[in-house]
Amino acid sequence: MSRYVEIVRGILAYQFGREAADAMLDGEVKVRVRRGRPREVFVDGKRLCTVRASDGLVSLAPEGARRLHAATEPPEHRVVCADEWVEAVRRGRDLFCEYALRGWEELRPGDECLVVSEDDELLAVGKMRLSGWEVEYFEHGVAVRVRRGL
Repeated sequence: MSRYVEIVRGILAYQFGREAADAMLDGEVKVRVRRGRPREVFVDGKRLCTVRASDGLVSLAPEGARRLHAATEPPEHRVVCADEWVEAVRRGRDLFCEYALRGWEELRPGDECLVVSEDDELLAVGKMRLSGWEVEYFEHGVAVRVRRGL
């Protein structure tokens, strides 16, 4: 296995846990390298994630979000969206605090997260703006900056 795949596996294990990292990298893994560092990660030909140059962590692509969702049990890495805002989040709109019902308590601002419906249907992938436990207490502002609706 390439050393870049092992680097990416370590980053994913740090962000999402070892079991989730192994499940996310299940398949034929290719890492696109720029200037000696991993940048884009593909599994079975689909982009899984991008390694950010700013902090060395990953931003999930839709395929990465689907694999993380399948590899983890609720409430891990999830923020639950109210039913009346589900379609807006699917279209890529940010999740506001008034529509965020609850979040995983271990999420921190800046963490990658999955936005799900009350039935645990994957709606979007984004970045936390608040802590997971703060989501249900605030009434105004953005809870999750949605990168891509699914």
